[in-house]
Amino acid sequence: MNSFYESTMQTGSMAYGRHRESAAWDYFHYVEECDESECLVLLDFNGGQQKCGARIKGKNATNLKAHLEQHPSVCHEMTEKERARIVEKDERETSRPKRKEAHAVSRHPEQPLYPPGSLRKHELNRKLALLMAVANVPKSFVDLEEFHDFVRELDPRYEVACCSAIAAEQERLLQVVKEEGSKALAVAERIAITTDIWSKKSLTESFLGMTAHFFSMDKQRIQSITLAVRKFPPPHTAARVLDVFVGVLREWNIAASKVCPVMTDNGSNLVAAFKDSKQLMAETARAELKLKTKSDQRAASERETESQRESSDEAEMEASSSEENVDSSNDSDAMNDAVSGNISLDVSDFDKHECDHDCIFIGDFKRISCFSHTLQCVVRQLFNGHQKIFGSAIGAAHKLVTKFNSSGNATVRLIELSNKKLIADCPTRWSSTYILVARLLELRSHVKTVCAEKKWANLHQAEYQVLEDYSELLEPFAKYTGLLSAEAEPTFSCVIPALMDLQIHLNSVRTIKAHLIPVCDTAIAGLAKRFDRFMTPTSVNFEPIFLAATFLDPRYRILLKGEQATAAKRAIAAEEGQAMPDSSEPSFQVPEPEPSTKRFRHLSTLISEMARAEADSANAILSPMQMELDRYEKARPFLKEDGDLIAFWLHQRSSYPLLSRYALNLCAVPASTTPAERVFSVWRHLCEEEKQSRRAGSRTKSAHCTE
Repeated sequence: MNSFYESTMQTGSMAYGRHRESAAWDYFHYVEECDESECLVLLDFNGGQQKCGARIKGKNATNLKAHLEQHPSVCHEMTEKERARIVEKDERETSRPKRKEAHAVSRHPEQPLYPPGSLRKHELNRKLALLMAVANVPKSFVDLEEFHDFVRELDPRYEVACCSAIAAEQERLLQVVKEEGSKALAVAERIAITTDIWSKKSLTESFLGMTAHFFSMDKQRIQSITLAVRKFPPPHTAARVLDVFVGVLREWNIAASKVCPVMTDNGSNLVAAFKDSKQLMAETARAELKLKTKSDQRAASERETESQRESSDEAEMEASSSEENVDSSNDSDAMNDAVSGNISLDVSDFDKHECDHDCIFIGDFKRISCFSHTLQCVVRQLFNGHQKIFGSAIGAAHKLVTKFNSSGNATVRLIELSNKKLIADCPTRWSSTYILVARLLELRSHVKTVCAEKKWANLHQAEYQVLEDYSELLEPFAKYTGLLSAEAEPTFSCVIPALMDLQIHLNSVRTIKAHLIPVCDTAIAGLAKRFDRFMTPTSVNFEPIFLAATFLDPRYRILLKGEQATAAKRAIAAEEGQAMPDSSEPSFQVPEPEPSTKRFRHLSTLISEMARAEADSANAILSPMQMELDRYEKARPFLKEDGDLIAFWLHQRSSYPLLSRYALNLCAVPASTTPAERVFSVWRHLCEEEKQSRRAGSRTKSAHCTE
């Protein structure tokens, strides 16, 4: 049978294309005319043997092996052949002399290589591993002979490490970096976390990313660390988001009390995950216990049913069996009651002592919505609510830009005229429609020239006028979206000034252009709806952290009104454990009746109570933080708008030791989730570069083999 396979292979499948290494081709014949592979396995049929004859489309070895699984003996024989060929190939590669060693000996016979344990070789390996990791170079790069020649020119004594040694060194470097990051996080006073979820366009994979941001007092600068980029398969529920989030914090040994705030977008699952983390994790624990209880009860019921089926035909055995079943049933019920009682006791015990079970019930996280994402929600609502004004012109601009970008000649001509090209918008990118419109308006004259040359229809004057209104209205929104997405400089204290500037801008446009009054009113209402709780102390669910950041920024502190400054000071003192007295709402007891000799009986009582409260306030001992806040407010420090806020507070540490630490920690809080977004972008580019590098390496190796 083997001779039949071999003779057929020599005349058939081996005659076409490249050499096929898979042993599966010993049992197939490729027919080029119909692009099919015919099975040659002989089967016993009517006392004789007959060829299988099954045909597999194409010449994919995996498909051929899948067919051979229908012939177990042949499949086993094919597997053994492949193993033998692999062993033979490895022995042949091992015995073959390496060209790089021959070059090394012939070119530099007088210089010995660095010994394996030398510090110099270890340092060069570490530098090479770090370079390849940062540049995302595939590990197979060290096998290229040209790279070996290059290294020998630099240092003839250094022998390039193999792939496995580079991989091990990179793993050690990763552990070192992670240990350094863990040490930095351990000494950080406050840590801000950004988290987001990203899915591929095909929705085949999803990932959850987390970054940490804090101010390093030792290095005197803001530090950012990527904590995780985890595969996050659906369902993307709030409970699963919180579970992964808490798991990452535990891996890095980050205490929940240090995390403030958590920055996310406005996705419903992310909002729900941090809305009430205690309650959510408690409900998850109860659900798991409930499922476990049902599983135990189901198992006990199945055991009882099985014992009943195994009863004997004899009367005595039936009687004894029935007695045993009754006893076992009673025992099972008693056991289930005990289990249920223990579970309810455990849950009530956890509810009673939440603070004692930090491993399960962590403290609530203070979540804040991403400023940029929230601002873009206002823009989206603005555009959707006024389609009649902007819809037609924006649609025409989309078509024109798409037409230009689809024509190579038009794009080249436009670049010749302006050295720029039109930009298409992206639904997932912030301010992308504004960017499209702004670039089209910038190249308006050159676009007109190209359209005339190619006899294309250009936009009408009225449409360009609508685009100009759109651009003028949304230019500050796009500007502040980019400004507050920075990481290297403090952005948190700029949120309140940005909102104030947007309100002034909208009122100005509203005054100048009457036809845009409804649009401006919609934008003003949207800003108030989404940001009022950060600016107005009397609003429901007031969150003072943005006012506190602005109060501690000498560039913009003067913008805060009296009640806003008071709320900011109270928030700062409360964060440091120092409660400030509420000066806006003085309290006093119900006055007791005074003797009728007083001119104003009730009013005189009120006066005496107010005087006593004023004296107590004057004689009260202020906390250190309150004293620093008062001195800071009275000093009214000034800093130019382009000044360095971090340098300012580092210089003021001797004057405000407590306030400066709080201010520097607040400087590290990002105003948006852009850091997490950038992690996804970098990760995607690294994956693409790695694929391209591997392809390039494969092409290089193929070229060497050909030579």
